[in-house]
Amino acid sequence: MAYYIIGGQPVFLARSRRADVTLDALKEWLTSDDPFYGYLHAKFEEDPIAFGKQWVEFDLRENEARANLQSLLGDYCSFYRTGYLTDLRDLQNSKERLRGAYIYPKGRIFALDHEIPVSRGWLMYRMKRSRTIRIVINSTTETRLVGTLGNFRIIGAGYWLGCDEKGLSILPSMTGRTEEDQPVDICDSP
Repeated sequence: MAYYIIGGQPVFLARSRRADVTLDALKEWLTSDDPFYGYLHAKFEEDPIAFGKQWVEFDLRENEARANLQSLLGDYCSFYRTGYLTDLRDLQNSKERLRGAYIYPKGRIFALDHEIPVSRGWLMYRMKRSRTIRIVINSTTETRLVGTLGNFRIIGAGYWLGCDEKGLSILPSMTGRTEEDQPVDICDSP
């Protein structure tokens, strides 16, 4: 899914939010090249502060988080240009490819390949411009996505994956607590 830059802020539209916007945006289709952008820009001009709370920040849980995980990570990689998603399914298994293809286009288990620029030593820099780390993600265990497109956390079974402008951070979740009990401050970097 595409993200939108409105008022200098990246806006991620979760599937449920996109459905809400679709009817209103289609009314503007004849007057705008991109009806979603026109709709969101009009909302921003009405009240920029409320727009940030309502449209820029998100807190998705359970099934909604699972359904939007690949779109969010794809938009994050596109926004910062630091990686890509990889399909890990076997090419021979066509039944798995057809099942849930819209919600899980890369499959339920996929990889986030994140590129890290090489900064140490001129020889290493000349040989390779970046290194790639692969994080395998099981989207059936994700329970919460919280933050903004520029700075968010993925809370899964036993870990947090923080994504921001500096890169990725993987943290163990607090033991003995559910994701509902864990404090999440989207302003702090993960």
